[in-house]
Amino acid sequence: CNSLPEQSEDFNTPVFGKHDTLGYLIWDPRLRFETNTLENKISDGGGSIVLSTGLKTKCSNAPRSFLNEETCILSNEPTACGSVPIPDTTFVLNSTNIVALQNLTQRYLYAMEGLVVTQEGMNTVDHPCKKEGHRSRWTKMAGGCQNPTNLTDSTKSILAGLISSSTDENPHVRDITFPKSTQCDAADMEVEMSAYIQIEVGSDCWTHVHPEHLSVWDLTYWASPNTHPGNSVAASNDRRNPIKKWAEDGKHYITYPSTHPEDSTFNHPMMRWDTNNRKFEKIGRLGDNMDFRDLTSELRLDQVAEYFGVTTSSSGSGLVVCGSPGEVANEPALGKDFDVI
Repeated sequence: CNSLPEQSEDFNTPVFGKHDTLGYLIWDPRLRFETNTLENKISDGGGSIVLSTGLKTKCSNAPRSFLNEETCILSNEPTACGSVPIPDTTFVLNSTNIVALQNLTQRYLYAMEGLVVTQEGMNTVDHPCKKEGHRSRWTKMAGGCQNPTNLTDSTKSILAGLISSSTDENPHVRDITFPKSTQCDAADMEVEMSAYIQIEVGSDCWTHVHPEHLSVWDLTYWASPNTHPGNSVAASNDRRNPIKKWAEDGKHYITYPSTHPEDSTFNHPMMRWDTNNRKFEKIGRLGDNMDFRDLTSELRLDQVAEYFGVTTSSSGSGLVVCGSPGEVANEPALGKDFDVI
């Protein structure tokens, strides 16, 4: 039993035991809820749990406020942990900082490339004039277009006006939103592969790209052995994990293989991205100015805060520990089912 882990992790192999009379048993891991109410707060703010799980759990010490300050206590336990307000610090989501976030958090963050607007002769995204409120993304290339899309003057005028008047300051892409009471020429929207558009705005060439082109996503979920089909195939053929290898090579981006560079049988349909991206966290766009407070909780770690020159938590004895206002204590007699919000 000493060799068994104290906590169950995703994808751990099953643990079996043999009983003298009951036969073989399998260990069934359960969630263990900790009470952290105003009256029965965790005495060290959850610091000992954070340490026992290898820093994978978070500090349970609730922020001090008018709702709980009368019941807060001073903890002298060496494992005490506490939170302080997240500072208002900004940084640029550039290639250097993406690689730093990968290394500091051991998570697989990438700017997405390889997402396309047409595939096998069909649109994979909506036309930029689709409807009121539709967001489309564009990239700029200095100089005129070599093969500008043949559009009617009215459609070109509408799209060029939206691009030139946009206040989007991202250096790599420009997002525009189609306004109300505006319509492009229907003939421009009915041709095959109508989503692929290149137009000239001034002296520059603007190309309509996938709405998530150069968006930065946390693909950690897809890096696990049993979540992305290609991972197990790669492992069985002595190849590197197709999601992890980009970060292992120091790259800030990943190329979605809508057109595989080596074998067309491995081409990924865009539908696979559309179906699975809801499982990932979107961080921002390559080149965006980001607020530290807007990072996901998985990225707002102490080492990340230190990298950006801020402090978001403290630990050690002599910390104020507060319970969570409005929290209801766990009652096992009510059953094992619970809602997740």
